[in-house]
Amino acid sequence: MQVFNRHISARGLTVFGFETVLITGAILLAAQMHGSFDDAVSGVWRVMLITALCELCFYYNDMYDLTVVHSTTELAVRILQGAGAVAIVLAVLSMLAPGILIGSGTFLTALGILLVAVPAWRLAFDGVTRDPHMAERVLILGTGPAARSVAELIGSQHDYPYRVVGFVDDPATAGTDLDVVGATSELSELMHRKHVDRVVVSMSDRRGRMPIRELLQAKMSGVRVEDAATMYERLTGKILIDDIKPSWLIFSDGFRASRTTRASDSRGSVDRTTTFMFRGAPPNSATV
Repeated sequence: MQVFNRHISARGLTVFGFETVLITGAILLAAQMHGSFDDAVSGVWRVMLITALCELCFYYNDMYDLTVVHSTTELAVRILQGAGAVAIVLAVLSMLAPGILIGSGTFLTALGILLVAVPAWRLAFDGVTRDPHMAERVLILGTGPAARSVAELIGSQHDYPYRVVGFVDDPATAGTDLDVVGATSELSELMHRKHVDRVVVSMSDRRGRMPIRELLQAKMSGVRVEDAATMYERLTGKILIDDIKPSWLIFSDGFRASRTTRASDSRGSVDRTTTFMFRGAPPNSATV
């Protein structure tokens, strides 16, 4: 899923959405406890503002990077940092505009509720999503450096529900230290036997070796097929320069420009950019 041209995991979006509801509920509950519920309902903009500030402070403390806050200790530290940042920001705002707060002591009570509710929710969510049956089974086609990088990233991150079930490559080129489950000629059988949900193509030399028919059949049957550079970009937000190919640049979702940008750019600047991008590329790198 892409939001503002950035890849956002469904897990991260779920956590963000639920915590928005959780923060709003904590503020309303605290207002009810302090007898200022009617003020909170009538001034709903203040509830929305405080909720947005909490989410913003949590975001800048990497609370929604599920790989960073995967451990319980890191989760506790990030929550305390985020809550402290919210308290400081609201203290400054209340000095400038005293009417922003909802009753006396409501925010501190809401903050105390969040310090208990958010860790409990995160631990419950992590326990549910840790189930291997909920993960996408990924088969990597190739055993080169790019394939190893993607496999290491999949194993170290917790934002996307991916699990590598093996590598596919010919015996002559396969790495001895990798879990090679078969050759490229056995791709269809391997996908059926391993119950593969996604195939990541990471073959350095694809001419005459790419199992086009098998990949087309896999895609027609609902298996996702994508390039290693696309997977790497989704997981890291960066481009895998070592394995990038002109075809990926052509068919990727990036390099979008608005009509205003296209109108302001001259044709000469576009030509110079294109020339710069491909200058010095090896002769065989232009093969799509």
